[in-house]
Amino acid sequence: MKNTSKIILAFTLVSFLIWTPVFSQVGLTGVNVLEPKASLHVEPLDNITPETGAGILIPSVTQFSTVNPGAAQYGMLVFRSEVTSSGFEGFYYWDNPNTTWEYIVTEKITELDLNKSSAYGTAFETDIVSGNTNYVKVPFEVVESPKASYFIDANGDLNIGQTGDYYISFTGGVNKPNTGENFAEGISTAIFVNGGINVNLISNTVFPSVLNNSRSVTFAISSSVTLQAGDKISLRTQRKSATQSGTLTVNSPFTLIVSYLE
Repeated sequence: MKNTSKIILAFTLVSFLIWTPVFSQVGLTGVNVLEPKASLHVEPLDNITPETGAGILIPSVTQFSTVNPGAAQYGMLVFRSEVTSSGFEGFYYWDNPNTTWEYIVTEKITELDLNKSSAYGTAFETDIVSGNTNYVKVPFEVVESPKASYFIDANGDLNIGQTGDYYISFTGGVNKPNTGENFAEGISTAIFVNGGINVNLISNTVFPSVLNNSRSVTFAISSSVTLQAGDKISLRTQRKSATQSGTLTVNSPFTLIVSYLE
């Protein structure tokens, strides 16, 4: 039995060496290369007509871990894949001194604004029904940013990743169904910072008085503001009348763009 085990082990090792041409020098390892020129030197089997798998496949992630790497991972490389076609998919490395994942700039992003992050949501957190005059949140669902430090938390808020001055812009639309009432109704949407309203970040408008018809309104906000790293941004809508009927819905995505100025 012992001899059989030794034969199997020897056969496995020989097979590995046959099918995986790995060559080593002191401190250097080469794959498909006899004299490696670096700690790890990889070559295709044929550089003129390379095999399908020629190359190094870096670990791919759709989002970064909520726990930051440490100093021991300084320079660690990953590939960030995206399903939203944001243009920010690509290679990132861990920049430990600045505690952030840094995008490795390539030609494909020369037309992208690396200081701009955007987020959007498509539905109210709870229904804005008749009599509800509270501010109701539209949780963010997707964020597109070149920096991992800007992210959406479990509450649907956008977390700001860098302290500084920003230019903020917002657009969105709300629909009111046919209620059979011929009354105008005021409505507003505001940008909240850390759960508090900012008087400079409010858009007020009015559902027109249209009998037997649904009606829609749009909001727009733009302003400069100073934000701190870790600030939480949310979008919230409030109807002004407690007597108006009909359940309000988002009919145009609530889209927020924050552009870092300095």
